[in-house]
Amino acid sequence: MTQVIVLPNKRAVTLGQYAKAWRLVIAVPREQLLAGWDYFETEAWRILLQMRDGLQDRINLRGGSRPREITERRLFAKRDAAVRRGALRFECKWCGAEVVATRYLQWQDRFCDSGCRKDYFS
Repeated sequence: MTQVIVLPNKRAVTLGQYAKAWRLVIAVPREQLLAGWDYFETEAWRILLQMRDGLQDRINLRGGSRPREITERRLFAKRDAAVRRGALRFECKWCGAEVVATRYLQWQDRFCDSGCRKDYFS
């Protein structure tokens, strides 16, 4: 599938054409008027500014052209992955010892052993 970028004048160009245009805009003087970017001729520095803004937006989408839908299942999978890599840690609610977990633990399951659980709820 060929990826395209839609310009402000609603024209779609391939990534290769966009890269060539980027090089052209950098090479010309800042005040030179260029056609083909918008519905009217635009100064090169304004086009470069809009191209940089578009690149930043693309980066903020984390490399995708479309943001993925945020589902509960996907968030739970991300949370469990964070636990496995050690970004989320749990401690026993009763004695404070670290609880080793391979998945997210609900608050009622955060005990190091059954003795602590029994003492906490009694």
